Amino acid sequence: MKTIVYLSSSIIPEVASELTSKLKQNNISVRLIKEPNNMWVRDYLPALNKDGNLVRYIYRPDYLLESERYKKMIVDANGFAEKEFCKTHINLDVVLDGGNIVQLGDDYVAMTEKAMAENPKLSREELEHRISDAFHCKVLWLPWDKKEIYGHADGMVNWCDGKVIMTNYSDFDPSIAKEIHRRLNKAGFDVVELKYKFRHGFHSRSWCYVNFLQTDNVIFLPKLGVDEDEEAKEQISAVTSKRIETVNVLPLVRRGGALHCATWEYIEK
Repeated sequence: MKTIVYLSSSIIPEVASELTSKLKQNNISVRLIKEPNNMWVRDYLPALNKDGNLVRYIYRPDYLLESERYKKMIVDANGFAEKEFCKTHINLDVVLDGGNIVQLGDDYVAMTEKAMAENPKLSREELEHRISDAFHCKVLWLPWDKKEIYGHADGMVNWCDGKVIMTNYSDFDPSIAKEIHRRLNKAGFDVVELKYKFRHGFHSRSWCYVNFLQTDNVIFLPKLGVDEDEEAKEQISAVTSKRIETVNVLPLVRRGGALHCATWEYIEK
């Protein structure tokens, strides 16, 4: 098997340099997508379902419709699967961001309820039916924190070695954190919520650690240059036997995303 990680040509150069170097050191191929207007490839490239099939959705997020400047970031990835893999997409006629799609094992795909707000003409039942049919699994709805306009599940949870890694939401909003736990526990998941000592006060960017890139043998973990970097690494190391490489993502986080947002991985078999 061969793992390929895709990056946009517009990704911040210093992040691209460090990440590309560490990917290649771990025998992971890197390919650039020539997309000058949007570096967040996770959001517009197709999602992979549990069977390895590519799912194409409608990328038209409401937060990019507010101005001509942001509208330029609404890019069209139709034809990507055909060009790269000689495969066709499963077409999911639903407005989604790839950052709001997190596969949790074989039985569930997690999304925040932002997806309901972006598809107002569909009932909850019809929306669930379409998503479940495309991903061949159940939908696990996470609460949407409306203070966070993107509504991306990959800033809340990630999947690692049979466990759900959850960002430190209890520091951001205890009531939402409690509801996330309740829904994940009800579905039978073992949840590990990251926690930090915050020696210098609450760190508003600590959410980024859950937004890691994961391949078969390696986790590429966001790093901010603060004490919490090592705490996050220790906690995730306790969950997985995979090697952990850290990558400075501060330039990305300042723009609202981290490693998972800016990458897209594919395994050639």
